[in-house]
Amino acid sequence: MVIIHVVVNIKPEHQAEFVSQEQKFMAAAQQMAGCRSFSLYKDVHQENTFAIYETWETPADFENYQQSDLFSQYRASIGPMLMGEPASNYYNAAPLTN
Repeated sequence: MVIIHVVVNIKPEHQAEFVSQEQKFMAAAQQMAGCRSFSLYKDVHQENTFAIYETWETPADFENYQQSDLFSQYRASIGPMLMGEPASNYYNAAPLTN
């Protein structure tokens, strides 16, 4: 399983539109093969900052999403609302052992 954590900073005048668009795209992404979860959170300290968490069954499932028309539409829709580039981290969800 793969966990993706993305932090985005949104232009203040686009916050409501961003949340609406993000919820629409999250619902569609959750219908894709391998998507286990997709969540949006608002930072409690930074007004324009949001975190997106995604969980995918396999790296291939996530790659298929990134290459999909849905992801292209998402980037085109959200891109103008961003202040700077998103910060992304990718994790292997397997527990670490000694």
